[in-house]
Amino acid sequence: MNALLRRFRWNHDGIAATEFALIAPILILLLMASVEFPRALGMSQNVTRAARTVADLVARGGGADMDDVYAAAAAVAAPYDISGADLVIISAGVYKNGTALSSKVCSAYARKGTAKKAGVALGEAPPAFAKDKARYLVIEMSVRYPVIFSAFPYSRDITFERSIPWPVRQGDSVNGDAEIVLPGGNACPKT
Repeated sequence: MNALLRRFRWNHDGIAATEFALIAPILILLLMASVEFPRALGMSQNVTRAARTVADLVARGGGADMDDVYAAAAAVAAPYDISGADLVIISAGVYKNGTALSSKVCSAYARKGTAKKAGVALGEAPPAFAKDKARYLVIEMSVRYPVIFSAFPYSRDITFERSIPWPVRQGDSVNGDAEIVLPGGNACPKT
């Protein structure tokens, strides 16, 4: 028995294989993360750029042909595919409610999303638009991220969502204010 223990103690066969078996899962996870994380970060940034592109084009009065606006957003998001993106464009107005200012939907357009109904309250006006009768746009974009390595259960369902308020730059003059009236919608009411 002692001879067997002495032989086992000094035998080094298989140590490298054992060390590799202990280290390999960690190395594989690092490899997966080094591929997945930059892709996710790049797509997140491109979704933000695409939403801002939509906002800027619509704010300049370019809301007449939404297919062209969506195509421009897809070009900006390349090489990532945003064809399945939920896109909601809201033209909002700010109204005085006693001493507070609140925003309401004037018109909305949706592509693969749900458009908000006119008159629905959006809550408190963003600080940049906190004045009575201000008009602005809100772009809401939601894109599902296609994971390459779904080794972890939480990584299978990642969605990038953006909600971007944007000033009206050029639009129809309604009630003396420049405003964007989205396709199928109406202008903001005076009050």
